[in-house]
Amino acid sequence: MSSLKQAHCVQMYSYPNLIPLPAAEIQRIRDTIAPYQFERLYGAWFERVVSHDAHAAVLRSAERYIRALQSVRY
Repeated sequence: MSSLKQAHCVQMYSYPNLIPLPAAEIQRIRDTIAPYQFERLYGAWFERVVSHDAHAAVLRSAERYIRALQSVRY
């Protein structure tokens, strides 16, 4: 799903329950899609479309998410 400004994408285990994916899963997704180039990304809702540079947005978002999880101390 893309954010309103289309600068970031979000990967969730469960959107209705707001359950995020673990960092290891985000890393796996990032590494899997890294070699594939794509320009557009369509989200689960009609208004959520990354209309350009979607590949970079997904990779940037994954890095941001992983950094955020690494900074959390329980």
